[in-house]
Amino acid sequence: MSRRRIGVLDVGTNTVKALAVEARDGDLHLLADRSWGTRLGEGLAENAALSEAGVRKTLRAVGVARRVFDALKVAARRAVATSAAREASNGAEFARRFREAAGFDLRILSGAEEADLVFFGAMGDLREPPRSGEAVVMNSGGGSAEWARGTAKRVTRRASLPLGCVRMTERFLRGDPYTKASLRRIEEFYEDALAPVAREFSPGKAPFLGSGGSLCAIAAIA
Repeated sequence: MSRRRIGVLDVGTNTVKALAVEARDGDLHLLADRSWGTRLGEGLAENAALSEAGVRKTLRAVGVARRVFDALKVAARRAVATSAAREASNGAEFARRFREAAGFDLRILSGAEEADLVFFGAMGDLREPPRSGEAVVMNSGGGSAEWARGTAKRVTRRASLPLGCVRMTERFLRGDPYTKASLRRIEEFYEDALAPVAREFSPGKAPFLGSGGSLCAIAAIA
């Protein structure tokens, strides 16, 4: 029986996620699934750089993930970073410090790569392919949001925009609870920003799939 243990780290603007699986004869068997809220991208819109506090919290989570992978004897390890790391002026320095903490390299994804990977991850999670063969996937992260349209084999259209929940909260929302005026401003902004997306990625009869913390929160509330 062929066995291989694989560990993946997703270093996002708001969270770090760690997943470890064992690949056995064509199937993936879950070994560990962990998540840490680290707010790596907090203050990025204002300062254009990752804060030292966010970096340290993120690297502490990475250190825990490394110990989890070590305990499970995970041989193949990969890590990707998204919006915060790719936009920050000190993203390369963060990647260097990540390698020291994790023991392996961090790959900083472009917006297009992030959209593609989210799409194929969502499609691969379906129990059966869409009847039309096509689907639209939306990802709502802390720093950016992605949309992709395509089939199980190919993405035909993609977009990545700086509209993540952390970024938009810092830019628009004021008060606790949020003031009506700030909620109105963010609603008006989104109406304008998402108009082209609504035209280009309208699912029609195709399934519309979602991923990311914001959409999971909405699903939980619903």
